Amino acid sequence: MSLRIATYNLENLDDEDPALPLEARLPVLRRALAELAADILCLQEVNAQEPPKRPRTLSALDPPAPPPRQPSSGRWSNGLRAGRSRCRRHRRCAPLAVLPRRAAVCPPERARGKTVGKDGGAGTMSLRIATYNLENLDDEDPALPLEARLPVLRRALAELAADILCLQEVNAQEPPKRPRTLSALDRLVAGTPYAGFHRAITTSDGGDYPRDIHNLVILSRFPIGAVDQVAHRLVPPLRWQWLGGAEQAPMRFERPILAVTIDVGRPLHLLDLHLRAPLAVAVPGQKSGPFAWRTIAGWAEGYHLAAMKRSAQALEARLLVEEIFDREPEAWIAVVGDMNAEEHEAPLAILGASEEATGNADLAGRALVSLAGLVPPERRFTVRHGRGLMLDHLLVSRPLARRCLGVDILNTTLADERDAFAAGYSDPAGFHAPVVARFRLD
Repeated sequence: MSLRIATYNLENLDDEDPALPLEARLPVLRRALAELAADILCLQEVNAQEPPKRPRTLSALDPPAPPPRQPSSGRWSNGLRAGRSRCRRHRRCAPLAVLPRRAAVCPPERARGKTVGKDGGAGTMSLRIATYNLENLDDEDPALPLEARLPVLRRALAELAADILCLQEVNAQEPPKRPRTLSALDRLVAGTPYAGFHRAITTSDGGDYPRDIHNLVILSRFPIGAVDQVAHRLVPPLRWQWLGGAEQAPMRFERPILAVTIDVGRPLHLLDLHLRAPLAVAVPGQKSGPFAWRTIAGWAEGYHLAAMKRSAQALEARLLVEEIFDREPEAWIAVVGDMNAEEHEAPLAILGASEEATGNADLAGRALVSLAGLVPPERRFTVRHGRGLMLDHLLVSRPLARRCLGVDILNTTLADERDAFAAGYSDPAGFHAPVVARFRLD
């Protein structure tokens, strides 16, 4: 005795779509239902029909069905998907056949272990932009001394050979009776080309010194002009009423956005981001330890709030991008950093603002292009957590994307953080792989 439970999204099952008549869908869908042979069938996107002067019904779901045929040996879904004329997630968007293509981006080639473009030969003036989460770079961790990390991190920085390096999780050090400094970072770059780079850093609110932990840092071979630290300037703190009855509390971002303008022969607008990690926000009275919860309800509420904060800060970054486009419609813009989200998740969708998402071709020029697509799928990850995750990103405006010569992710020796945590092991290189992209300047 067995029980078969199935779920199936019928994607706007209706009898009012002239581009895809219901009669064309019925045979294909019926074959699928027969193949499921479900005892309990859970359906989604079943549209109602409203006859004149009569209540709504589900007549598209209810028409008399002939005896079901046996499924063919091929995939039943092919006929449905081949005949579909509209995007699967957006009922109102244009037919797929007329959607404009994405911005042209130079396809990568493999050469000497790096990804380079076809026109990346000798004599080409190029710009290398990299992002790297250094994971609590500090000199106060007895379990992983800075001296053990320096040689490993320096090799990674040398391999990046970045002209502009965007860093996350750079902790500050506070000597007795002296202001905070970034002495651990100074030791890291000492003796490297990065020691002489221009520098922009996040600072404590209203202060002149670095924040205590998780600073954002931008090192640039080119002069840095305007520097802005943005937190809740365009998106107010979230207001949340604790479900357990505690008082309402404002939800502020853990870190600001570091926004700079760099002169690379023309202005480059660069945003360095480190969005909220997918770790549940502490809920009053619900935690029994640093990483332990008293109830699932409390953990679920905290996890929901973490996702809200991550998306809200992505929104603020997107609104900053909109301000830049308002001033410079053809601006070179790069939004880079540890987004703590993959491409299919909300923060990346908000930052990218693709034409498919907005449904407006007039806004296509403001979309940001994710450069992760230039990396082969088997190498497209920056974190290993049981599987490869692409959490660190470079998104650029279309005028800059058209100049992209290639992208590389230094993940060949990246350790799995889940396995390392279980074994009590800390990797000197950290558990984030750096990403570097190269662009044509001339």
